[in-house]
Amino acid sequence: MRSLITAALLAVGLAAGAQESASEAMDADAEGQLCRTNSDEEKREDQLAACSRVINDSQKFAHEDRDLALHIRARTYRDLGRYDEAIRDFTTLIDVSRRESDIAPVRKLPNLYSSRAHAHWGNGDLAAAEADLTSAIIVSKRDIDRAGRYERRALFYARIQQPGKALSDFKEALKLDPNGSDRGNSRLYVEELEKRGIRPTP
Repeated sequence: MRSLITAALLAVGLAAGAQESASEAMDADAEGQLCRTNSDEEKREDQLAACSRVINDSQKFAHEDRDLALHIRARTYRDLGRYDEAIRDFTTLIDVSRRESDIAPVRKLPNLYSSRAHAHWGNGDLAAAEADLTSAIIVSKRDIDRAGRYERRALFYARIQQPGKALSDFKEALKLDPNGSDRGNSRLYVEELEKRGIRPTP
């Protein structure tokens, strides 16, 4: 069961990243290109430094480019296990997104909350991770999107040995998107958990 949950976490992308887009200025600039490049691990420090320079250069780069660089830096910190720095950057992006009505794709709140949840989880702060996964559900507007967020929180509960809560969330995902092709994981886990005699808990 645990290996299936791990595979599902990777499939649904608990820490799903936003779709990236950048202006021609960022694409044409050496720092911008380096920031956006998926670097090998030994080159990650150069990538982080390039992103930091983009973030701090408001003369050369547009607001959207600097937000994108901040998001890339946050994800890179998270992937390197530098969770405190990742949480700091994701928190900045979340705060900006909550203040602005014109939210760029890179700052979609559900993605940001899910990404910060992954960093909190890596840091061992399960309460903060749970809170962010819950926030991702609350700010998702469409039923199909909320179903996916419930499924991600269910997988989190399953990994931390709270099967009753996991079952509740899997069932909620199916209720919101009963015929969705992406709900195969929920159907699988509901069947498995119920076979084990698990009862849903709030």
